[in-house]
Amino acid sequence: MNWLWVALGGGLGASLRYGLAVWTSGLTRWPLGTLSANVLGSCLLGAFMAWWLPRSALVGEPLRLFVAIGLLGGFTTFSTFSYDTLALASAGRPWTALANVLLNLLGSLAGVWLGWMIGRYWAGGPGPV
Repeated sequence: MNWLWVALGGGLGASLRYGLAVWTSGLTRWPLGTLSANVLGSCLLGAFMAWWLPRSALVGEPLRLFVAIGLLGGFTTFSTFSYDTLALASAGRPWTALANVLLNLLGSLAGVWLGWMIGRYWAGGPGPV
C-alpha cells in the first residue's frame, strides 16, 4: 500500500510541476518553472515536515509518503534542474548557468528553512528535525 501512496502523490506532483512549467514558459528565457518548483516545493516540504513530525504517530506514515515523498518529490526535480543548467551552459550562457545553480541551491535551502519555521509556528513548538 505504501507504494500506492507514493505513486499517487508523485503523479499529482509531476502534473503540478508540468503545469507550473507551462504557466511560466512564456515569461522569461530563464527556466523559471524549475526554479519555482524547487524553491516552493522545498518550502512546502519544510512546513509539512515541521507539522508532521510531532504528529506522526497520530496522522500516520501514509500521509508522509503521499505528501513528502510522492507529491513534493514529484513536484521538485533535480534532473530537470541539471538539464536546464547544462542547456544554459551549452547555449553559451555560463554565468546564467552558474546563477541557476546558486539560485536553485540557495533558494531551496532558504525555502526549506522558511517552511520549517512556518510549520513550527503552526504546529505550536520546535519539534524534532
